[in-house]
Amino acid sequence: MKRFQWVFSIATAVALGACGGDAAVAILGTLGAGGGEWFIDADPATTGYQRADCSGAACEIIFSDHFYQRSYAEAISGNDPAHCNGAHDGTVTDSVNISVPLCFVGRFLSANEALSTNGQVHLYHDFDPRMSEGVWVDIRDDGHRFVFSTVGTDGCEIAGSGKKNLSFKISLSNFAAIANRTSPAPKLVSTTTVETLTIVGSPARTFVGEFVGASGLRLTRSGETIELQRREQVDSCS
Repeated sequence: MKRFQWVFSIATAVALGACGGDAAVAILGTLGAGGGEWFIDADPATTGYQRADCSGAACEIIFSDHFYQRSYAEAISGNDPAHCNGAHDGTVTDSVNISVPLCFVGRFLSANEALSTNGQVHLYHDFDPRMSEGVWVDIRDDGHRFVFSTVGTDGCEIAGSGKKNLSFKISLSNFAAIANRTSPAPKLVSTTTVETLTIVGSPARTFVGEFVGASGLRLTRSGETIELQRREQVDSCS
């Protein structure tokens, strides 16, 4: 299973400067994490998610949505007496380091995965990017922005005073279907991605996308990469 090594952008820029590189180079860093059900894997030593049972329900830990903060207080709850049972308070720092004593101490590995420091608790999450939340800004050009509709699968690319319509399709992971024993059992989709994002034009430009944390998005197509970070702003396609 592919795992992203998340990078804190400011620290990376400083490191580049120390090595004689360009400290102004923008690096897409991790920001935030998705909330909801994070399912506990029954066998962390085996690749992929295996449902763990907790009194007839899938064992899970519940996190909160945090799209715009790198460090924040986190209150979580769990239903697994062996690992995390009941409500607990803790913190997340640098968007990846989780410290909730008596429940879970570890790191987010991606928007879909987290792993405890001792390797004994592996969590999987169906990350919903909620694209319409905030404005997605090109980390190398603040004037280049993407806005997504609150309904449907459309939006626009904004570049200066110009706007181009776009359509997109999200491919969601499906750990919940396995955790909840959906029948027939589906093939596992382990990563939430942007399956396609097409910007209207002559010619049209079609990208695929991978998420870096809850609020970073790397769009790629042949010969072009756009790196976006969600910001707590408002803009419009009209």
